[in-house]
Amino acid sequence: MIEQRKSRVLLVDDSEFNLDVIGSVLSAAGVEVVTAGSGVEALDLLASAQTFDVVLLDVQMPRMDGRETVRRIRSDGRWPDLPVLAVTASTVEGEREKCLEAGMNDFLTKPVNFEALLESLARWTRR
Repeated sequence: MIEQRKSRVLLVDDSEFNLDVIGSVLSAAGVEVVTAGSGVEALDLLASAQTFDVVLLDVQMPRMDGRETVRRIRSDGRWPDLPVLAVTASTVEGEREKCLEAGMNDFLTKPVNFEALLESLARWTRR
């Protein structure tokens, strides 16, 4: 596994299982993880003035999906450069393009390849 520098990640997924599994792997790699169970909760956490290096955002969630969540993040002037990475189980053709058009910076599929996830985090958290 790739060693990850200490980063602070907002992990957003409506599945407790995914939050636990992905969060555990990231924590083991030295990443500080804050979780949110919905896009609404993610926006609340961002608005609370907490600082994150990157957001891992599930695309398919009830109430507010990941594409709408990232659109709201991008329309808010407080987070213009915050990397947002889509994490989705969707196999619908064109999903990657739709996510990137909505404002995501990268696209990862479930089941998550954790080496690819850590590589993506390393790429997007370099300053």
